[in-house]
Amino acid sequence: MNIARETSSRFQRLSSQISRKVSVMLSMLLSAAQYIPMVQDLSGFLSCAARSSETLAKEPFSEIDAHWAERPPAMNADENSPQNAIANAIRRAIMIFPLCKMGTHAVRPSRSTKRAFALVECCHGSDGPVIPSYAILVAASPGFMFLAIMVYPARLYPRTINVRMCTLTILMFPKRVASLKMSGIRRLFESAPPGAINLGLGEPDVQPPPETIEAFKRALDAGRNKYGPSAGITELRESIAKSLKRFRHDITFENIIITAGATEGMMIACDTIIDEGDEVLVPNPGFIIYGPDVALAGGRPVEYSLTHENSFMPDIEEMKSLVTPRTKAIIVNSPSNPTGSVFPKECVKAICDIAAEHDLYILSDEVYHNFIYDGDHWSFARFHDDTIIIDSFSKSLAATGWRIGYVATSKEIVQQLSKVQYYALACPSTPTQYAVLEGLKHGERFKKQLQDTFRRRRDIALRKLQEIPTFSTTPIGGAFYAFPKYSQNLPSDDFAMRILKEGVICAPGSAFGSLGEGHLRFSYANSEENIEKGLEIVKRVAASI
Repeated sequence: MNIARETSSRFQRLSSQISRKVSVMLSMLLSAAQYIPMVQDLSGFLSCAARSSETLAKEPFSEIDAHWAERPPAMNADENSPQNAIANAIRRAIMIFPLCKMGTHAVRPSRSTKRAFALVECCHGSDGPVIPSYAILVAASPGFMFLAIMVYPARLYPRTINVRMCTLTILMFPKRVASLKMSGIRRLFESAPPGAINLGLGEPDVQPPPETIEAFKRALDAGRNKYGPSAGITELRESIAKSLKRFRHDITFENIIITAGATEGMMIACDTIIDEGDEVLVPNPGFIIYGPDVALAGGRPVEYSLTHENSFMPDIEEMKSLVTPRTKAIIVNSPSNPTGSVFPKECVKAICDIAAEHDLYILSDEVYHNFIYDGDHWSFARFHDDTIIIDSFSKSLAATGWRIGYVATSKEIVQQLSKVQYYALACPSTPTQYAVLEGLKHGERFKKQLQDTFRRRRDIALRKLQEIPTFSTTPIGGAFYAFPKYSQNLPSDDFAMRILKEGVICAPGSAFGSLGEGHLRFSYANSEENIEKGLEIVKRVAASI
């Protein structure tokens, strides 16, 4: 009996072992079969590349390599190893797929090819959360265990790998999304040492008026915590319209829509008026959202120059030359972030004349209109009917975290904006609107306090920057930024990082466009003591370079 049981047990173990081996063999055969589509895609790529040299020239390998160079180094320290050579060949081929065209047919990578790319990318690692490497292999497809064994035999030990920044987004997401870049300013903030002096953040260091905070509390206690109208509560829209009558006497609450800050206001304005292929003139240097907002709406941003030599004023003749039959709008920002320039009346009227002649919209970002130290604010709405004013209470009420602003334009456009906003936001925050409504009643007093405070800070910043021999700063008429040009032969990213290492945060000029290179942006939304101390450190760093 015992012999029979032992024989039966051995037979079962042997059957189980044979079954597992057969399963493994079948799995490997299936893996090889799943590998075929990628080979077909690679073959198609080579055939297509031979016929598409002109297309490929638009995106040379150097640009792809430059993108890859931003990635963290491979886990395998030997970058010249055969494994890395094969992996680099695969990722280079796959990255070029979207650029290849044969006639009117675009060659698109197959699902299995994307999975292969995911595997190659993940094996290289990246900066972000980590998950088990085997989970990546399974997610990519069991078939690519075969590829992993061939390419990365030394990397199949159980461990974790980073995948958050996977370049797979280039293939899996639309170009308009995959091409977006994270702000270079954010990277500096995240790298800042404890106790660093912040001259980089565009945020008033004061609190909102006490009346608005109390009104916020009352709104919460009164139960104003429910959905509201998509365009915002009528009382706040009426109050805003009243304040804008200094620009347009015919404005009413129907010309106003409340938004979740100027950022959302600019985005829904672009989504509302820009169609696929439309061109929009945007400032360079300019605030970082303008170009991406245009691109996300399906348009093409066309940059007009703001140069240090021209005191960061638009070149009207250049703007005229940039207008084409496809031009739909002009985006303007006065007072300007990052330059601090304020467009005079003559400049504003000249841009409005261009817009009127070519039947263009003007999207006017006026969030800093309360921060003008010399002269007046000239809104584009004074001279051009098809102006869309984008404004925010983040700066004027020192309430950046409340995310509340508005768009003011024609009733017809407001009706369309409301539709877009409904699907993006549903409605702005109800209690916040009641707080802002109270803030507008005390706005003039708070505005004067802010202007006096920031005028003193501006003067300190200008004086300290003028003490740096290699810096040249244009007059600052508004906002709360200085944008000096420097003579050191150093990229602004590197310059800002050197300053950061000494304990001061500033923004590289390149974050605001190609013409911002060679500049640094300093925010004086900080205490007078910190401005003095921080710019003294900058002076010392500049002298060492």
